[in-house]
Amino acid sequence: MAQLKFGSAGVSAREIDLSGPVEQAPVGIPAAVIGTANQGPAFVPITVGLLSDFYAKFGTTDGRKFGPLAVTEWLRSAQAVTYLRVLGVGDGLRRLQDTNLAGSVNDAGFVVGERQPLKSADGNLSANPYANLGGAEGRLLFLGCYMSESAGSNVFSSAGLQANNTAVPIIRGIVLAPSGVIPRLSSSWVGSSAPPASTLLATDGASSGHHLGAAVLLQGGVAKQEFVLLLNGHKGTDALYPNVLTASFDMTSPNYFANVLNRDPFKYQQAGHFLYAYWDVHPSTAVVTGSGLIHAASGAGGAYAARPGAENAAFLTTGSTARDVGSDVIPNHAMGGSTVNVVVNVNGALVGSVQQLTQMIGQEFMRTMRGQGFREPVGA
Repeated sequence: MAQLKFGSAGVSAREIDLSGPVEQAPVGIPAAVIGTANQGPAFVPITVGLLSDFYAKFGTTDGRKFGPLAVTEWLRSAQAVTYLRVLGVGDGLRRLQDTNLAGSVNDAGFVVGERQPLKSADGNLSANPYANLGGAEGRLLFLGCYMSESAGSNVFSSAGLQANNTAVPIIRGIVLAPSGVIPRLSSSWVGSSAPPASTLLATDGASSGHHLGAAVLLQGGVAKQEFVLLLNGHKGTDALYPNVLTASFDMTSPNYFANVLNRDPFKYQQAGHFLYAYWDVHPSTAVVTGSGLIHAASGAGGAYAARPGAENAAFLTTGSTARDVGSDVIPNHAMGGSTVNVVVNVNGALVGSVQQLTQMIGQEFMRTMRGQGFREPVGA
């Protein structure tokens, strides 16, 4: 902290450095404030002691939201405030009781893949300007890969998931696609995995790639876990947000998919996707492979003739049989259309069905979301 002295007697100013970590424990009885914010965890009371800590959690005030303004004024003469961020209230009535959406609030939140309000359209719902007009509505998708325990690890076998060195499917992330965009994986299993044209209209029949994608495991003698994500329908004319992304499942790699994919909800349409959640798996624990699960003709062991070193061990699939329709299982497009309880590791708990995953999201997973500024989506 620097102190500046001026010419007038008794006049001084203190400069407070906010560039580094300055989190301070709250002191005294906090005021309770409920309101909206630009970012931060929703429906979770958070207590802070400094205005800088509030800004770090919920973003700076824009002068229009009453909640952050109240916090700003309160902390001028106090050192503790508890803030509860709320989202849209929908129609403001009681929660739904007698539908398949029981427990939710009518018209609150948004359905993934629908049109979004645009400032350029005076806040009205509009088509995605970054996708070609007329494409399919977006979806919520599960990004994952087939994995097997690393030498000396028992992460799967101890849970009764893996036996006889057969790989198991593991969900690694949740991806939201905006309207007009169909994400697929580059694959050795289908005829066309060419980069989609910037003018491509996203339809199931015209889209490049497949739900089962190729993972490059060995290239030039170097071990990798890379895959290619194709954003069909996304124009990709902005160099910062192309429609072809190369990423890795290896969390130690510079191009780890959590570093490559868009994690800013405000760039949801501009980037053509949004990585809503992801889970790390260290290569010392498990590695990507289709051993015992992927047929040799599809490149088991990285021996696929058309793409040496690649194995169809990545998958990108939806969580329901039809858009915005609930389901307790994840359709396994890669295995002939049958259903499968795909597994995800959430804080050490191994989860199978979509129903279990939803329960875990409501309990453990939200802990990992706090402070990230993500909005909770509704539907699939």
